[in-house]
Amino acid sequence: MNLFLKKILSKSPLVSADWDLLLKQSHRVEPGMTSAGFGGRNSVNHLDSYGTLVQNLKERLAEVEFGRPLRILDLACGDGHLLYQILQKLPSVDLAVGLDFSDEELALASNTCRAAIQSGRAEFLFGDARQMPFPDAHFGAVTSHMALMLMHPFELVRNEILRVLQPGGVLVALIASQNSEGHYAETLDVLHQFFKANDIDWSPSKQFREARLNSVEGWRELFPLSDFEILEFRKIQFEFAFTAEETWELFRPTYMVAALPPDLKIKCEQTLKAFADSKKPQPGQKFEYPMMMIAGKRKKAAEKSI
Repeated sequence: MNLFLKKILSKSPLVSADWDLLLKQSHRVEPGMTSAGFGGRNSVNHLDSYGTLVQNLKERLAEVEFGRPLRILDLACGDGHLLYQILQKLPSVDLAVGLDFSDEELALASNTCRAAIQSGRAEFLFGDARQMPFPDAHFGAVTSHMALMLMHPFELVRNEILRVLQPGGVLVALIASQNSEGHYAETLDVLHQFFKANDIDWSPSKQFREARLNSVEGWRELFPLSDFEILEFRKIQFEFAFTAEETWELFRPTYMVAALPPDLKIKCEQTLKAFADSKKPQPGQKFEYPMMMIAGKRKKAAEKSI
């Protein structure tokens, strides 16, 4: 059984290292879990969450003049799905660097971006976002897809983001929204009921999730206005087919589900699929999953008094 789940069941006190272990073990069990869950699920602009992030990054980079080489850092890069798209769609990027603390994900990323690695346009490193192995002002942009809200303590990550960004450099990220509704919210409630029925109380894990990232006010609290300017903060809905299979594909890669032992995971799958089927969706019907898009930049010296 997952060691974090063992502590949850035994009601033992949790520390940050336990949370790290949960994330690592989940990605060991489900490598590629994030792209499997969100890749190909489009929003109203007909782009999935990865394509939406790349498009936003492209627009932000067009607003800033950078010297060469232009380097991009993807925090918690996972299987390299985002960096692959960045390299394909942004030829101006000289080097894309992926940082992750999962060996299994980095192995997938190295395979996904093999040609770019061989040509010198990509590299993947094992490391911690709270203590990055890069010099100051090294990157023109930092990206992150569905990961920042899981990094604890986030203040250390923030310090490192501001340190490695060049003055004028941009941060573009997507995070999970805490404001859910419709079929997604109802299914999430069913999932919580399933955990309760099996004496699993995940509430202690909330201390490791950075809730302030879900509001502009929270970002302003975390990122000092003297160093960082918020350029965009908005909610985006991504569509999933309203079927039992798609419902399970959304929840299967979550850390709460990935941590379950095999027998409980099978029961969880059966429970969520049965609930989706009970809703009797119409053919072609969709349900929405909310994310928050954030874009900001590290201020240049001349802008810090503004």
